[in-house]
Amino acid sequence: MQARQTWLRCGLLVAVFLLLADAARAEDYSYTINYGSVTTITITAYTGSGGAVTIPSTINGLPVTTIGYQAFNGNTNITSLIIPDSITSLESALYEGGPFASCVNLISVTLPKGINNIGVAMFYGCYSLTSITMGTNPGFPRCAPQSHVLDVHLHRINKGSERC
Repeated sequence: MQARQTWLRCGLLVAVFLLLADAARAEDYSYTINYGSVTTITITAYTGSGGAVTIPSTINGLPVTTIGYQAFNGNTNITSLIIPDSITSLESALYEGGPFASCVNLISVTLPKGINNIGVAMFYGCYSLTSITMGTNPGFPRCAPQSHVLDVHLHRINKGSERC
C-alpha cells in the first residue's frame, strides 16, 4: 500500500513538472491561437534568452504548427535551433525575409520531417549558419535546398540519414 502511494506521488510530481515545463516554454513566445476544425498555434515572436533553442511542439496543450514570418527575425542570441515535427509551415514575407532572417549567430538548424511550406529567404543574413539537418520529407524538391530559400553559404546539409 505504501509503495502504491509513493508511485502515485511520483506520478503526480511528474505531471506537475510537465505542466510547469510547458508553461515555462510558453513564456518564451508570443503566439496566436488559430481556431478552426483543429485549434493550433502560430508562434509570432521569441522572447527567450537564446543559446540552443528547441521550439516546443505544444503550448498550453495546443499543437504549434506554424512559425510566423518575423518570429525570430534579427535575434542575435540564438546559436542553434531545433524545430519540432509538429511544425508544417514557416512563413515569410518577400521583402522582410523569413522567421530566422538576420539571426547572425545561428550556427545550426534542424528542420522537421513533415514541413510542407518553406518561404523565401528563410535564413537570409544568417552568416554563421553552417549546418542544416532536414527531416526525411522536407519541403524541398531535391536534396539540396534552393538558394532563394536559404540564401546562406552552408558547409553541411543533412537530409534524413543521408549527407547531401
